[in-house]
Amino acid sequence: MNNNIKRQARCHYLTEFPSIFKPIKRGARSKAVEIDYIFKNGNKVQVWMFKQLDIGDQDLFLGIISLISEYEQGTVITNNPQNEVTKILRTKLQLNNNLFELPVLKLEVTIHKLLKTLNKWDGNRNYKWVLESLERLSRCGISYDTDKYTGNSNLISYEVNKDTKTVHIAINPISAAVFLNNDKYVVHNLQNRYQLKLDAAKALQSYLNRFVRFNQSKVFYIDTLINGVYGETTKEERKNRRRIIIKAIEELKVNGEYEFKEGLNNSYLIKRKRG
Repeated sequence: MNNNIKRQARCHYLTEFPSIFKPIKRGARSKAVEIDYIFKNGNKVQVWMFKQLDIGDQDLFLGIISLISEYEQGTVITNNPQNEVTKILRTKLQLNNNLFELPVLKLEVTIHKLLKTLNKWDGNRNYKWVLESLERLSRCGISYDTDKYTGNSNLISYEVNKDTKTVHIAINPISAAVFLNNDKYVVHNLQNRYQLKLDAAKALQSYLNRFVRFNQSKVFYIDTLINGVYGETTKEERKNRRRIIIKAIEELKVNGEYEFKEGLNNSYLIKRKRG
């Protein structure tokens, strides 16, 4: 591994803005979750999950994206796959409409490498977690109704060789378009992310990454940050979640990627430093 490479994940804006990943308490993962997101230009994205995706699942997804982008390990799979594994991966993505014609990217990686990328120790418990998380990610479907893309796709697909502990992973054609077509994307600095302890801090960092560009500042009210991290929040939930978000802000201050200056009426001027 080249230690001089700055670990980043470039994620397509269409998969970023629906806020697929949320902080979830242990044992509180919901099933059959749906999210609808409408952009200002009228583009629509609908997400459905068999099981709700949490911040750990996001860690793994971002790790997969970073491995494809940093080390150029992604292999292009066209709509005419040439071997059995690539056929299976494309089939499992369940592509339709104009997404069916688009290429996807495949990563072949050991589970050990995935865990190392996430700064997790290599043991049976984490090995099992990777497989469970891959299954949850593969059962997240996204429907696109935009001026450029129409159709459905699962977020990822995967095949495991249990003898070698190697995983073949295909990312959806929209995520692949960041690398193949230079589509618009959101940058996540994973070196900073993996230093964070609180799931809420990771979720807040991810939310801010979508809206604050490098070396620029923007004002946010704390209730906006709460909704950005958790989704729509009831009055009863807001008091406790406000305390959690304040702790997340304190952790991000120490982390150093963002600067926070408190303003009036529970607002913050937030600046993103060059990553």
